[in-house]
Amino acid sequence: EPLNTLYYNRSYFEMDEELKFILNNYLYKANDMRMLIYNGDTDQVCNHLGDQWLIEEVADDLSLLRSSKRQPWYYQLSSHYERQLAGYEKIFRGNLHLVTVKGSGHLVPMDRPGPALQMIYNFVKNQALSIGLPNSMTDPTPLKPEYAGLGTCPETAYPPPSPLPTIQMPTIPGMEEETEEDHSAFEN
Repeated sequence: EPLNTLYYNRSYFEMDEELKFILNNYLYKANDMRMLIYNGDTDQVCNHLGDQWLIEEVADDLSLLRSSKRQPWYYQLSSHYERQLAGYEKIFRGNLHLVTVKGSGHLVPMDRPGPALQMIYNFVKNQALSIGLPNSMTDPTPLKPEYAGLGTCPETAYPPPSPLPTIQMPTIPGMEEETEEDHSAFEN
């Protein structure tokens, strides 16, 4: 028997037992808790298909039927703009939500802050993910006066520019032309 299997025999699904424990837990069920699992669809760290397979396996093991098929959800910056595809959502019984965020990598709130905020806001409010955010959350607010000016910041002093030294390129056998000076050795 290979040594590796003595110490570690799981290679794909890591969180299945933990998720099953949570979803079967009395407190989770009695308090009607909900779980949101989301991934960026371009995430190269936690591929969204691997997570989908994990959640589907957990749902199968717990006999959690789908409450809704995989369906698109939409982001809308404000009522002045058209909706745009934000990803896909699949909901299982037991309040288990599986969501992808279109165009996002591993750090969804950093890569797609608008759709991430709308998704989390709507999930917490227990409403459809495609409902736009309240205008008060999307309208920009002016900067506080104490942060508006840079009057108190000292100007950064930089040394004056100086020319780079030149390097004479060696003569290459068979070339009659003189080579030009090359400054690339001093560039990053």
